[in-house]
Amino acid sequence: MLYAPHILQVYREGETQTDEYGRISQRTGEWVSAGICRCDDNTTMDLKSESGREYRSTYHIVAEKNLSIKAGDKIRCLTVDGSIRGEGIANSVKSTNFLNYTEIWL
Repeated sequence: MLYAPHILQVYREGETQTDEYGRISQRTGEWVSAGICRCDDNTTMDLKSESGREYRSTYHIVAEKNLSIKAGDKIRCLTVDGSIRGEGIANSVKSTNFLNYTEIWL
């Protein structure tokens, strides 16, 4: 990618602890850096999910192709100074055939 000013992170869930009654008492997880990306505002495009539900995406992310991101993952983009540029659930993940990038809509 020629222009990638942001850092893409994916939230990976860890262990889930339960109490003596089987209720969830604590969940652990961490943000893992997945690579560099470009995050753009996108409030004009209406998309349709695989289940047929329509939604309006808030962010459009372009990242490297070899990422292990799938629809339903919680992801965020950070700027160079560490502030959050965009965060949400990946609704649509598309990979290109010839070019080496992936498009993600949040």
